[in-house]
Amino acid sequence: MDTLEGNRGITLIEVLISIFIFLIIILSSLFVFKNTTLNLRKKNEERKIFQEALFSLNFIEKYMRNAMVNEMEGKYRMNFYGGKDWVKFIAPFSEGEGSDLGKFGIYQKGDKIKVSFVRITEDRPDFEFFKGYPGAQILADGVEKLRFYYFDGKEWKNEWNTDEKAILPEFVKIEITLSKGKVEGEKIKRKFTKIVEIKR
Repeated sequence: MDTLEGNRGITLIEVLISIFIFLIIILSSLFVFKNTTLNLRKKNEERKIFQEALFSLNFIEKYMRNAMVNEMEGKYRMNFYGGKDWVKFIAPFSEGEGSDLGKFGIYQKGDKIKVSFVRITEDRPDFEFFKGYPGAQILADGVEKLRFYYFDGKEWKNEWNTDEKAILPEFVKIEITLSKGKVEGEKIKRKFTKIVEIKR
């Protein structure tokens, strides 16, 4: 009887090698998929952080750059006060009817940046700041750190007070560190800096 040498079956070793190669392909695909998913999540969180930082810094700059001071006495005096994580100033606020000036207070409380605004009425003008921050609203959350630095023309200072001399800082540097979400147990954290030139 003739034998068919070329028709032998697939051996067990060949089957195992095929399965092994298939598993490598599957695991590689899962690894690529996982990394792609993690990168997308990270990019999404970074985008949220960037948008919130941009909005917050632009809001602060919009009003702070027009801050005002004067040499008057009592409730008519306009001051600019600033600490390391808070600032209070008087600036124009052109929206709606009534006075164009308002008292701004911006500060960090917990993991939030909050802003207080009180319009100065025309019939009873009073430029003195309230204690605290009445009616404060959230400007940004997920905040790890908010810092202000004040430039006097020679050096950066950690605080500013116009009680004795009504002079505004030339520049105010704002630093915000935001953290939102976690990817693989790691917080997504970014630091942003903006230098605001004060119109003096």
